[in-house]
Amino acid sequence: GYLYDIGEDHLHFNSAESLYIPSGDGTKLHGRVWQPKQAADEILLVFHGMGEHSGCYQGLAEKAMNNKHQLEKTYQTYAFDFRGHGLSQGKTGAIRNYNDLHKDLAAILHCVHSLHPGKPLNILGHSMGGGLLLNHLIGKKSEIDHLNIHHIMITNPWITLQKQPPWIDRWKGWLAGSIFPEFTLDVKDHVKAPFNRSPKVDLFCHTKISPNLFLGAEAAGLENLRNAHTLDPKLSERMTIMHTPTDDVTNPKSSESFASTAKTHYHLLGGMNHTPHVSENKEAFYDKIIQCMKQPIEGPSNHEQPFSVRIQPKTHPSEDQLVDLIISENERPTKGQ
Repeated sequence: GYLYDIGEDHLHFNSAESLYIPSGDGTKLHGRVWQPKQAADEILLVFHGMGEHSGCYQGLAEKAMNNKHQLEKTYQTYAFDFRGHGLSQGKTGAIRNYNDLHKDLAAILHCVHSLHPGKPLNILGHSMGGGLLLNHLIGKKSEIDHLNIHHIMITNPWITLQKQPPWIDRWKGWLAGSIFPEFTLDVKDHVKAPFNRSPKVDLFCHTKISPNLFLGAEAAGLENLRNAHTLDPKLSERMTIMHTPTDDVTNPKSSESFASTAKTHYHLLGGMNHTPHVSENKEAFYDKIIQCMKQPIEGPSNHEQPFSVRIQPKTHPSEDQLVDLIISENERPTKGQ
């Protein structure tokens, strides 16, 4: 069974309490819970991005917890550190297999459902957490059928990246990961983290990643594109995908492609970077998330213009379309090469 160990968060996230649960293989996962003084109307569950941790969402959690006069509802927020992140067990930035992250996500969903059975659940997945959540919702439907999901918000998901490493580096990474599963690389020179997410400022953030995590997330992203048409319509009508047009990490084109195929809502996050929850315009981002959670779950959202469909309904991307998303024109091989 699952055991929940709740205590005060003695770090600088003093509005949260710490929570520890075991993942499917026994790995100890650390999480934070922000509880309003009165009984919460709904639950907000956050899955963080690569290199960050649960505490990065404190601002959003506090706004959702303390503003009932503005929100009409109060939300109790949970955010957990995936293995290799924050205060959870595991080597920093490393996994042995991408399925390890699915184990973490499943354990977290089970925990929150066990603590609040039947209560409306809103889920936010960002970057790596967003790509993983999409992969879980598509590939592991039986694990989420019993959940009372009201809204799903996916921000700047890792479906494909803006810049792909050369094939020789990918091959070297695959080889290293096959021999040393928890081998990691520091990508600080390739991914520019916001100042307040720099490990020098926030000791719980990092810029390390194992080849197995990178290649697993990349493969999951392509699976998401291929299988977007299989997303349960009940989930797609409650899902909003948001992407920053100027995102220099993950590719907004892949988010739009997924949204159009899966028939989800798709919004652009203007004036923000890859991590809108810690950007200068974070308050506007918080408002956007709150606005999504306040929307009625029947029928399509009407608070912004819907996305433009680029792929015919009930079809899925061809291999050439997938290549278009991850390889630029001048790098694409010609037929016969």
